[in-house]
Amino acid sequence: MEMLLTGALDVSGAMEHGLEIFSRQLGGDTNYQFPAPFNDRVVGSLPYEKMLTAYKAYKVFLNVNSVVDSPSMCARRIFEITASGTPVVTAPSRAIAEFFEKSEVVEVGNRAESAGMIRSLVRSKELRDRIVHLGQRKIWQQHTYAHRAEQVLQASGISFECPQPFSMTRRPTVSALVSTIRPQQIPHILATIGKQANVDTELVLLTHGFELDEASLRAEALDAGIDNLVLLHQPRTTSLGACLNLAAGAASGFYVTKMDDDDLYGANYLQDQAAAHRYSGANVVGKQAHYMYLGDRNATLLRFEEREHRFTDLVMGPTIFTTREMMQEVPFLELGRGEDTNFLRGVLDAGGSIYSADRFNFVQMRSAQGDGHTWSVEETDLLATGVVSSFGLNEQHIMF
Repeated sequence: MEMLLTGALDVSGAMEHGLEIFSRQLGGDTNYQFPAPFNDRVVGSLPYEKMLTAYKAYKVFLNVNSVVDSPSMCARRIFEITASGTPVVTAPSRAIAEFFEKSEVVEVGNRAESAGMIRSLVRSKELRDRIVHLGQRKIWQQHTYAHRAEQVLQASGISFECPQPFSMTRRPTVSALVSTIRPQQIPHILATIGKQANVDTELVLLTHGFELDEASLRAEALDAGIDNLVLLHQPRTTSLGACLNLAAGAASGFYVTKMDDDDLYGANYLQDQAAAHRYSGANVVGKQAHYMYLGDRNATLLRFEEREHRFTDLVMGPTIFTTREMMQEVPFLELGRGEDTNFLRGVLDAGGSIYSADRFNFVQMRSAQGDGHTWSVEETDLLATGVVSSFGLNEQHIMF
């Protein structure tokens, strides 16, 4: 504790607030009061239910473990703080290495490391968000109370069958609905769906105004890693809303998601969306905070950054993720445009909720159209709802 807290004190002068300590023993037994110089940093005592709010209010939380050599015993707060959205800097413990990678929970071994990592995390939002996102993914995959309940039942020899989405031992089944008018995008669609990790995917592909050789397509899908393919066709005169409803009706997954044929989706996109649906309890999840690539400018924008991890009334159409049951209850309207917005409005009108998850693992693409010498009206409108994150498409920063 002295190593960790002294490092925090060393850099507190360079911060707006610096080290603050909540002591559950405050005002109690003198043997359990913080000694100088840490006593001046004690700001109060909080009951457990209020600590959960405090976890969200700080940029970094510090952790020490009274037992350091157990392979399984470590503080529950490491999981709870990370799940709440704040990175943890911890003193060494054998158990932490059993549960988390170094990229998910930061472990420090001396005062200088403590000071350096604390200051780095306080200064760098991108570093904090990446560590937290990786840590949260590990928690949603392996370390919720649902996982522990199933583990206890299995170890006890008690047979059970837990339906989706509550089962932690069965991978989520997701049907990706893709309606496309562009045959040249088929390889991109297959590659995108085929690389999705830790979910059982079904591609429901509707060719809109053209037809494909089914045998060749199925062979290409298998090569891309897609075992479950539903192929549909509609003439170009069929509305997009009608196409999406047909695709949803042909889906067999517990979850369905609308995906566009040219946008970029990371390998962990679907499993992160399924996790967000579970932990938020929302009827629809998606991304309102998101990255967008402007081909004419070779620039990547981060749009609606403030709309991340919150309930909302809008998410981007290519990121709509819900249950098959919900999409059948609220079908798409057969319009020439605005199908996505009207679907989301229908969910809200039906008493449902919409949650905007993290900004990672998705890029909305705006391909190059003009000569790139002047900003178009559309580009300036897009810029007004975001900030330039980078010039060039920095996929390593977005897709992980």
